[in-house]
Amino acid sequence: MSRSSTSIAPLRVDPRVPALKPRRVSRTFRNAGYILDHVEGSHYYFTYPTDRSVHFSVPDHSRDIKRSTLAKILKQARISLDEFLRHDP
Repeated sequence: MSRSSTSIAPLRVDPRVPALKPRRVSRTFRNAGYILDHVEGSHYYFTYPTDRSVHFSVPDHSRDIKRSTLAKILKQARISLDEFLRHDP
């Protein structure tokens, strides 16, 4: 059996994106003006009050949120890393 020559390129994560505790990420989004819409299991679902099309979830697990996961959450939230970190307590 031969291997395919195509491969999926790894996600390039900005080296400045930190791994953070889920509670800290949730608190920072609230400080940035996002509102907690609802909770399902171990995930917090946020939205933005002036643009309800912006909605995303933040996992509330005991371990840190991986850098790549946080980068994807920031993209869904339509917020830059610099803007996010400005609201970090």
